[in-house]
This record gives sequence, structure tokens and C-alpha cells, in this order.
Amino acid sequence: MDFTDIGVIVKPHGLKGEFVVKLEQTNFQVVKGFQSVYLEQFGTKVPYLMESADLLKIDRIKIKVKGIESSEMAEPLRGIRIFQETDLLPEIDTVDFTGYFLIDADGEDVGEIIEVIENPAQDILIVMVGEKEVMVPLTEALLLGINQDERLIQMDIPEGLLDL
Repeated sequence: MDFTDIGVIVKPHGLKGEFVVKLEQTNFQVVKGFQSVYLEQFGTKVPYLMESADLLKIDRIKIKVKGIESSEMAEPLRGIRIFQETDLLPEIDTVDFTGYFLIDADGEDVGEIIEVIENPAQDILIVMVGEKEVMVPLTEALLLGINQDERLIQMDIPEGLLDL
């Protein structure tokens, strides 16, 4: 059986054995549909039945699994990797934002995205603003929405960023 690493347990959450997971390889909608997950323990992948999954932030979720019933039981799970059977994961569709248009929080046109530079910390959008190329970090904190049909990315762009 092949497994895919989907994230890491960050910390316990509450008193009933729930824990926070930082997702790295999938999104909440996918995880919400899982019947079980696998925790890397004792040199192997141990299956746990999922009881619930709730979204906390775009890349952080709260999970409850059968058998972990208290915060004391969840505490030693910090740093444990979570896996899923690769066959159960959807094909990953990566979207190339080149050719999309960037708009600000008010819906005003900023410019066309001409390149995306992938970095481990965050992607950088290269946007044609008038006659110059401007680098804009694609972060969750700034991102307001993506409309794939209209090829638009809306961001809350900090004042002065486009002047650099």
C-alpha cells in the first residue's frame, strides 16, 4: 500500500482528544471526506478512524479520531506526520496563474500576472503594473479570492508594495 504525507500534528486542541493538523499536501475538503487517517507511530503507519474534521484556517484543521479521548492522549502526538492511502487522494491539479489578472481589495485592476516564481515559503507573482514588473507575494494573509472562470486573483495589497 502506498501512502502520501498530508500534514503534521501541531498541537492538541481542547479537552476531548482533538488535535490541530497543518495540511501540506491536500486541502480541508479532501480530508473532510476521509474515513480514516494514518499516523506515523512505532516505525509504521497506524490507522485511526476519523470522527470529525473542522476547518480552523486555510491550512490548519482540527481532527478527532477514535481512540484519542483527551488532551493528555493527544499531547504526545505533536510532530507526528499524518498520511493517507495515495489511491484515496484526488489527482492534484496545479493552477498556473500566468495570464490571470490581479485586482485589489476594491476590485480595481492592478495588472496581468506574467510569471509565478515558486518558493518554499510562498509563491511570488510577477505582475505587469503599467510599464514595470512588480513582485507580489502570494500569501494567505493577502489573498482574498481566486476566480478561475474569470482568471482573476483578488488580494489585499499593502500600501506602497506596488511602488517598489
